[in-house]
Amino acid sequence: MLSIPFSDALPFQRDPLGFLLERGSARPGPLARVDLGFSPVFILTDPGQLKPIMRLEGDGLVKGALVEKLRPAVSDSMLVLNGPEHARRRTAMHSVFGRQAMIGAVPALSATIRATAGALAGVDRFAPSEVCPGLALRLVATVLFGEGSLTSGDEQILLEAINLLEDDIASSFFSLPIKAPWTAAEERRRRAVARGMIETVVERVRARSSASATMRVLQELELTASEVRDEITMLLLAGHHTTGSAAAWLLFLMAKHPQVLSALRSEAASLTDEGGEIDGSQIGRATVSLALVRETLRLWPSSWFFSRQAVRDIDLGQATLPSGATLIISPWLFHRSPQHWEAPEEFRMDRDFTNPAFVPFGVGPRACFGMQLAVMELQLLALEIASAFDIERATDAEPGMPKPMVTLQPPRFELSLQVRGVSKRRMSRHAA
Repeated sequence: MLSIPFSDALPFQRDPLGFLLERGSARPGPLARVDLGFSPVFILTDPGQLKPIMRLEGDGLVKGALVEKLRPAVSDSMLVLNGPEHARRRTAMHSVFGRQAMIGAVPALSATIRATAGALAGVDRFAPSEVCPGLALRLVATVLFGEGSLTSGDEQILLEAINLLEDDIASSFFSLPIKAPWTAAEERRRRAVARGMIETVVERVRARSSASATMRVLQELELTASEVRDEITMLLLAGHHTTGSAAAWLLFLMAKHPQVLSALRSEAASLTDEGGEIDGSQIGRATVSLALVRETLRLWPSSWFFSRQAVRDIDLGQATLPSGATLIISPWLFHRSPQHWEAPEEFRMDRDFTNPAFVPFGVGPRACFGMQLAVMELQLLALEIASAFDIERATDAEPGMPKPMVTLQPPRFELSLQVRGVSKRRMSRHAA
């Protein structure tokens, strides 16, 4: 079949999620060829091939041109690095995300969630897509750099900077490389402004958190000042992206399914200590909240696709990924494909999440090293909300499709939160 460069670019940009599902399910074999650029691009269609493929990173695969498009946001951080330097930094950061460190962070995380929930209970309704990104930033900053490392003003600056960057980066995926000079100049200006805003906040975070475990690890790596800044930027932005959109969908599912809310309340009660605090050491047996988090991430994976580039021919048995080709790996495709799940559009918490098609954080040695933190943050959000609050949808209308940007962003929908047994009217009178 004749390949025409960029012939699939417009259909992809019109409906990326539908495009991946259609093309990724259209033909047998492990790869589906699509024409999204001058070089060959393939969608991985067999999740059973993912783990062996990802083991080839550094020996056959590199992050490649698409990942390079993230550099305006995260510069020379682990997110875009390859080879020994990437491995060195990644190995060092594992200590920050160890089990004991995560358990020790539970009280601070729970307090942050309760404070946010308490504020939301004082308003008539709220949009999770507007609230959850800020909450996610506060949570990841608290774990990595300590309480108070990110002020409310810093949070707003970061969110504004992220918004400036995301549209430009997302629109650059698989677009024609030729742009009008004035368009390119405006993009460079916006990116420079956004980077300046991020760097200002990161320097303040760095100054406030010099004694944190994260800063100790970065110092032990003997990174330059700019490299430390880049890694802090990456940690804040990646933590915000991973948890923020998933948190919005998780709250929606809790509001939509009262039986899930009830089960979460029982689970929260079984995990609390004598002081009414969730015991972090018991999170491992919180199976209800874990199943909710996993099904949320199956339905709406924050990372809807990631990519690698082959630097040599890679034999996949039924097909060969040629040298120079870009490989698209799409959790959205794997999670939503009827080839891999029964009734994939339905919400079901009793699924088998050992399914190789469940890959919200990637797989193997290159899986997201922050996944344990992200899952625990989402579990705590579900448990803390369920234990003390009622949550409802503002309308019965179903939300629209998510927006595929750098991550999968939820549409605007509204929920209502109130303290259990306390009406909004009573709360308003008390506040007055």
